[in-house]
Amino acid sequence: MKIFLILVIFIIIILITLIYISKNILKVTKYVVKNSKIPNEFNNLKIVHIGDVHSKTFGKNNKKVINLINNINPDIIVMSGDIVDKRENDIEEFISMYQDIYEKYPTYYSIGNHERSLKY
Repeated sequence: MKIFLILVIFIIIILITLIYISKNILKVTKYVVKNSKIPNEFNNLKIVHIGDVHSKTFGKNNKKVINLINNINPDIIVMSGDIVDKRENDIEEFISMYQDIYEKYPTYYSIGNHERSLKY
């Protein structure tokens, strides 16, 4: 029974660690879209999509995100909402990151339900 309890506790610790790590890792996924209906002007267009970050920060002033974006050197950036969390009233990290990227790249932003719920 004691070994079983230790094993269960060990598995729980591993699961919690994996969940924490998976929520705190930046992930870049590359998609290539091919369709004869897409105009040639869109060939090799690079789009960076950012969404559902929920006030998560990656490095001081989100420098890890900014560095990834700069390495990709996108044609446009699309932010699809929930970049901030409605429970967090401090959005300075987001504003700092946004100012850094929108000066370099055309950036489009649509608000999510969390932005609509902010108390400002």
